[in-house]
Amino acid sequence: ADRNGPQLSETQMASSGISAVPQQMTLDELIDSPSALNYEAIIIILDGRSTHRLIAGFRAQWDKAGVRDRPVIVAAYAGLVLERWLGGLADRIDADIVCANSKADAASFRKAARALGADESAILQTGLTIFNATPRTDVSAVPKKVVFAAQPSVPALRRERLYVLQRLFDYARRHPDREVYFRPRHKPGEKAFNREKFPYTVLIEQFFDEAPENF
Repeated sequence: ADRNGPQLSETQMASSGISAVPQQMTLDELIDSPSALNYEAIIIILDGRSTHRLIAGFRAQWDKAGVRDRPVIVAAYAGLVLERWLGGLADRIDADIVCANSKADAASFRKAARALGADESAILQTGLTIFNATPRTDVSAVPKKVVFAAQPSVPALRRERLYVLQRLFDYARRHPDREVYFRPRHKPGEKAFNREKFPYTVLIEQFFDEAPENF
């Protein structure tokens, strides 16, 4: 759950093959639930503020109850680290393990951990936890399908987003034998923690007469 309630829409659940509503709890309910102690590890993949709240809440509850045999707390990122990385790290630094998406992130995190007096050995380079695809090695092969995945705030300006769309359309027209897929951040009306100021789907309707057939 987040500040606006559950983020899973019926469309998202149906497209992912989920037939039953997964268990959903508020952060406070999760912190107060004794079921957390049933696990050997708790992996938190949320925004920074929610992650900090969970870690602090769990530790406070367990210290109060005198719990000694507790789960290992693992904090990861729900997306790429694009900005405010130091604040994001500070929200996760009290976890037993902090997952870094890349070698560069891990190096920055360890340097910051030393400055903060935290244990830099807790920083573990794992890659982005929501990606599990095997990297392709046949990079010389001619692509047949190209996917562009939109981000909520990069680029941020409307003219920059229009430029991205124009380049994608131009690419599709230059290569009619290829399929160009555009993956929006979310559909209009769906709840999201990071909201788009200029949704691509709206920009296409407002500024383009039609999209290429292979887009």
